[in-house]
Amino acid sequence: MPDPNPLKTLPGSADDGSADALNKGNAETLFPYMDGTSAETSLPNPVDETGAEVDLATVDLASITPKFFSGLHSSQQLQLLNRAEAGGKLVLTGGGERLDVLLGSDGRTVLVLQALSKTDLAPMPNADQALIADYTTALNATAPDVVADLAAAWGVSLGATATSYREAMKALVQEKIDFIENDGSANRDLFTDQLNLIIERIDKNSLFSSANINSEISDIVDRYTRMRQFEKAVSAQSFSDSVTVPEKLNSLDNNVTITSGLESFLAQEKRLLELAKQRHSISQSGSLDGKRLDLPSLISMLQLSYNIKKEAEVAVLTEELQQQNALLRDYAAMQKLVNDVLKTFPSGEEGSKQKRNIDGTTDEKVVSGADPNWSTANMDLDTQERRAMIMFDSYYSGPNLLKLGHPLEDLRGITRPLEDFSKRKVINDKTKEEATVLVTKTQSAWNIYSTQLADAVTLINQNSQILTNDISSMNQERNRHFDLANNALRRLNDSLTSIARM
Repeated sequence: MPDPNPLKTLPGSADDGSADALNKGNAETLFPYMDGTSAETSLPNPVDETGAEVDLATVDLASITPKFFSGLHSSQQLQLLNRAEAGGKLVLTGGGERLDVLLGSDGRTVLVLQALSKTDLAPMPNADQALIADYTTALNATAPDVVADLAAAWGVSLGATATSYREAMKALVQEKIDFIENDGSANRDLFTDQLNLIIERIDKNSLFSSANINSEISDIVDRYTRMRQFEKAVSAQSFSDSVTVPEKLNSLDNNVTITSGLESFLAQEKRLLELAKQRHSISQSGSLDGKRLDLPSLISMLQLSYNIKKEAEVAVLTEELQQQNALLRDYAAMQKLVNDVLKTFPSGEEGSKQKRNIDGTTDEKVVSGADPNWSTANMDLDTQERRAMIMFDSYYSGPNLLKLGHPLEDLRGITRPLEDFSKRKVINDKTKEEATVLVTKTQSAWNIYSTQLADAVTLINQNSQILTNDISSMNQERNRHFDLANNALRRLNDSLTSIARM
């Protein structure tokens, strides 16, 4: 027998819920659930449009119209659904309308399919989702147009069994998991764990929005693809110090910014994974870290989780924007170098006849031995200018020697404009000694290359506004989540206050 101390019979108290049955029984006695199953739980019979009383226990179900049914109290609707000949299902027509009505799995919920929205389906128990899925599968054989209308209104897949849709959705996710697992990334678990959470969620549902699931999968795969390009760039080349001018360059700071970008992407992905695990735990068990949460706590925790999730996603896009700006600075350095060369050409016909190298001089200047050390090569260029030359050189650049460009170039399919700035040349016919010399080009050739650089910069810049808009949209969505949660908590508090005053 429960402890007579009333404090110990409150839900969530020290008795760990042993008095739940007692509390439920008391509540049912004081506040019986009006479901029409007995005289005590039935409301008075309604009246029709003429004012005549309608006996819900005997009325011909075929005579019930959608308009009449929609005007009934939920208790009276339950009374009709609980009649033996209804079997928990009603198809009501009349006045150009149709309503498909099901009795929920708890025996107390009225599911008017045409009145449901996508928002109603999301939190619905899987047992109710399965009822709807099975009903619409059978209905598809006789009324496919009705099923098609419901599918369009809800944005979910209907017409086949829940099992077939479930397996199809899981296959979509598994395909991406397999791709990531076999792609060789050292950080693949950050992404595959999130995809596996989607599979777990699919297993617990019977109605699926392929658009929503595909969007969620796409977001994770897009972040993986971005991270993977940066990971490849960082792992392909390491630098012993920051003052050298190495070959295979994809940035002017020896990958310092690219490495920082990878670290930022991974840090945010770890946050996103932990948040996904937290939301999964809350949604599946209503608890966090073994502690059950009441409704205000649930709302607060989910709101906080979604808020931080959007913060992390904004941080990822902001980092990509910063990486793009760094890449544009590297292109700008090369553009300045080319413009400096063009300024050395005399005007008029004389300039059109000359050829000049990247140093701005007119000869094929010997700058180094056959295997050049670009840090000490004999050129009138500072360290950053030398790096720019290497980064955009046809032979010494990253795209040629590493078969990898800057991560953003590879992600967006942008081909870096490359040019021959140096070559190996025999400088002693007798000894066949070779040296590295600077290649000379006409003013026209330098102008063409300058145009190619400008075109590439335009392509890179096209994504700036897109990223800025996405960041703004995510911030607005984050604020909307915050407002929705606050409004829900405010209304809950108002309701409790009103009850307390009764």
